[in-house]
Amino acid sequence: MEKIVQKTKSAAWNLFTKWTVKDISTLIMLSALHGVLVYMFGPLSWGPMQFRVSEAIAMPLVVWFGYLGSFSILISGIAVTFMAPFSTAEMLWNLVTFALWGLLPVVITKKLGRKLSTYVLISVYASVLTGAWVSTMLTTLYDIPFTGLLIWITIAELITMTGFGSLIYKATTSRILQWLPPMPEESD
Repeated sequence: MEKIVQKTKSAAWNLFTKWTVKDISTLIMLSALHGVLVYMFGPLSWGPMQFRVSEAIAMPLVVWFGYLGSFSILISGIAVTFMAPFSTAEMLWNLVTFALWGLLPVVITKKLGRKLSTYVLISVYASVLTGAWVSTMLTTLYDIPFTGLLIWITIAELITMTGFGSLIYKATTSRILQWLPPMPEESD
């Protein structure tokens, strides 16, 4: 008797597929991990002098877990946004930029693979995007010169996302590879 094996697509790399219990459990665990870091370092994360420690694991989650990582950052970001001084503006940031900050990096990872160079490319992109948006938001809210904020926030994001994030990504990827969802095949 021949065993029939049905290939299922993981929600990690296929946005419009049925989510399994494992996918939802992974999403909840990743959201909790990111949310705890955002909450613990909240005072450093908001205001004119920002240093978002949680950003060091944000892009690794996206490169490691695809859409599950992206949605976990969105969910935890929205959940802890109420700590922010301007929670409405932070909520808007999370929702409006999700396609650029959360979905596009997954598409890039699917094309280029889980390499350190892919991670660096995505983290630099996300750092510049975050620097531009947060500077615009804070310039509007605090009436602070845009250029100074843009430089400071982009550098802070580059340090956390690209610098610390690359170290975390490089040190951890080989150790957790067996637990990561498999990358999609060329035909997917």
